[in-house]
Amino acid sequence: SSGGGGGGKTSSSSGTSSETASNKITNACKKAIDETKRIYGNKAACNVGVQCYFKELYGKLDPALNGYANEIALQLSKSKNWQLLGSGNAGANKAAKRASDGNMVIGAWYAGPKLNGHVIVILPTGKALDCGPSVSSSSPGKRCDRGWGYSFGPDKRNNVFFYEYKSKY
Repeated sequence: SSGGGGGGKTSSSSGTSSETASNKITNACKKAIDETKRIYGNKAACNVGVQCYFKELYGKLDPALNGYANEIALQLSKSKNWQLLGSGNAGANKAAKRASDGNMVIGAWYAGPKLNGHVIVILPTGKALDCGPSVSSSSPGKRCDRGWGYSFGPDKRNNVFFYEYKSKY
């Protein structure tokens, strides 16, 4: 089943808290991939991966993460719970730093009306959790082990916006 779990906050005042946060993130990534595979097999479901990951960390889904990738991209840009970090390479660098500091960070690309956008989670390692078409059927084992740029074509990268959730997990 999806979601559930702790949802508690992790203190960053000691080394064991960092280990706990790291384990929590690793487990959330694994559970998001497992849940996406359970529901969709090797089909693309980037929104489901992001939703499962968030629910695993926070115990519930933020309203901005409801829907498909295009909807999520638009909702993140308007939500008071999320802060824009930037876009393109500069945004990705800031996103990687914020994620390594223990913050929930999402990259979102809006494709336009009636098209399919794409969303990813930036992990503390600087890699991306990607349950979308770039990794679903070709290399499902790489869903948490590639840089964010692999998730978006070169023509899209400048239009990928990175958002940080304002609450720690």
